[in-house]
Amino acid sequence: AAAEEAVTPLLTLQRIRVEAGGQRLLELDHLEVPRSKTLAVVGPNGAGKSTLLRVMNGLVVPAAGCILWDDAPIPTPMPLPVRRRMAMAFQEPLLFRGTVLDNVLFGLRVRGVSGAAARKRALEALRTLAVEHLSRRSCASLSGGEAHRVSLARVLVLRPELLLLDEPLASLDAVTREHLGDQLRRIVRDEQLTCVYVTHDQIEARAIADRIAVIDRGSLLQEGAPDDVFLRPASERVAHFVQTRNMLPGEVVRQDGGIAEVRVGTHVVQAVSDAAVGRRVTVCIRPEHIVLSRDAGDSSARNHLRAPISAILPRGPVAEIVCAASPDLVVLVTRRSLDDLSLRVGDVVDAAFKATAAHVVDSNQVILDDSSQ
Repeated sequence: AAAEEAVTPLLTLQRIRVEAGGQRLLELDHLEVPRSKTLAVVGPNGAGKSTLLRVMNGLVVPAAGCILWDDAPIPTPMPLPVRRRMAMAFQEPLLFRGTVLDNVLFGLRVRGVSGAAARKRALEALRTLAVEHLSRRSCASLSGGEAHRVSLARVLVLRPELLLLDEPLASLDAVTREHLGDQLRRIVRDEQLTCVYVTHDQIEARAIADRIAVIDRGSLLQEGAPDDVFLRPASERVAHFVQTRNMLPGEVVRQDGGIAEVRVGTHVVQAVSDAAVGRRVTVCIRPEHIVLSRDAGDSSARNHLRAPISAILPRGPVAEIVCAASPDLVVLVTRRSLDDLSLRVGDVVDAAFKATAAHVVDSNQVILDDSSQ
C-alpha cells in the first residue's frame, strides 16, 4: 500500500474554479487521478461531474487553477498533443455516418496510424467489445447497445493514457447496461487503464472504482477508497447520497474509551467515535449492516433495538424491512432470510448492529439536492 501511495498521479487538479454567467460551476482545491486506477466521480444531476471531465480533457478552460500531468503543469489552453494522450466517451454515442469500422479507424488515422496496422487494431477493439461482426454495418442501423459498444471501441482503440467516460451506460436498458458494464470493467482492469468514470449509479461506481470522489454543487465533498466513502461518509450530505438510509439524529450522552453513547429518539446507540459529550451528531447505519432476529440473544452486537415491523418491501433478491424503532430503521435482508424467519408486518423483532457499523458525523441537517434525479 505504501508503494502505491508513493506513485506519482497521472493527472492532478489544483485550485480549479470554473464559472459561467457569474455562477460557480466547479471549485476544487485538489484532486488526483491515480495511475493505472479508476477514479469514479459520483454525485446528483447538476453536481458538476461532466464539467469536471471536460476540464480534465481541455474542453473547458477553468477561470483559475492548474492541471498537472506527471507533476508537470499543462499550458492553458491545453495543447493538442496532450489532449491526444486522452480519449473520452460521452453518455450518447458520437458516431458519424459510415460503417462501424470507419468510425473506429477515424481516431487512429488522425493520430497517424493507418493501413494494415490501423485495421488490425480497430478489429481487435471491436472484437473486445463483441461487435466485430458489425464492422461493415452502417452506424445508422445500430441498436442503442450496439452503438454504445462501437463508441467505446472508438476510444479504447486509441490506447489512451487517460480514459474519460461520461456516464457511458446511463441511457441503456438495465440488461444491456449490466452486460456492457461487466465487459467495460474487465477491459479497464485487464488493461490497467487510468480511467475517470463519471456516473450517478452507485452500484456501477463501487463495481469499477479503486477510488471514489463525491461532488455536489461544484464542490468535492469526499474522496477515498470505496469502503471509506460508503461505510464512513464524511458528512450527512455524503451519507445521504450513498444511500446510508439510516441517518439517526441524536446527542452524545457518554464517552468511554472511544465508544460514544448517543441518545437517538427513545434509544441509546453505541458507536465507535471520539465525539464529545453534548455534541449533536447523526448516527449513520447502512441497512445491510443490521441483523434481524426474533430474539435479542441471537447476536453479540452491542446495539439491540426492539421494534415492530411496519413495512416489508420486495426489492428483487432482497427485501427492505422498515422497523418502527422511533426513529424508523431500514433493514435489508435476503428473501431466504425473510422466509426462514417467517417475518410479517406487525411482528416485533430485534434489530442488532455492531458499534463499528454505526458511523458518527456532525449533525447539520444539510443533504444533497437530488430532486432532479
